[in-house]
Amino acid sequence: DDFVKENLEATYGWTTVTEMEEAIAANLKKNALDEYVSGSILEKGEVSSIPETLTKYNEEAMYFSYESAAEQAGTELNEYLSSNYGVESMEELMESYADTMKENSEYALIVQAIAEDQGIQVSDEDIAAYFVNLAGSEDYSEYETNYGKPYLKQVVISQKIYDLLLDNVVEL
Repeated sequence: DDFVKENLEATYGWTTVTEMEEAIAANLKKNALDEYVSGSILEKGEVSSIPETLTKYNEEAMYFSYESAAEQAGTELNEYLSSNYGVESMEELMESYADTMKENSEYALIVQAIAEDQGIQVSDEDIAAYFVNLAGSEDYSEYETNYGKPYLKQVVISQKIYDLLLDNVVEL
């Protein structure tokens, strides 16, 4: 207990071995549930096809993200990609992420289907509440300008469906 209090209280707030063990066990359980729910969405969902518009949208969002990162780093995009990711162009990076982008598109489509089935929608208030939890502010205007409201709605609806599924996990 003395060791925990002396070495871990400032960082984790633990003052006893029991507190530490309970917190670690709770964290492991949460991580296992998170992994189970996230994995189950893709594992149990089925997507027959991905609309070209969704593929194009994801590519544009990815391009914007890396272009913004390069700009913040004060370098050209290809130079940024080369030094940070070992690729010479955005096309090469997109090729290397093709499977991940396909999986992300399938995930979004499955989440959308669950939301429609459950009658779950996203309002401006839902988006504001999401940003309060994420960043401590209701102001999401910069994100809306950069990514668009459809993207923000997709992020929030994904969180709502994830929370719904997590709340309904039956522990054995």
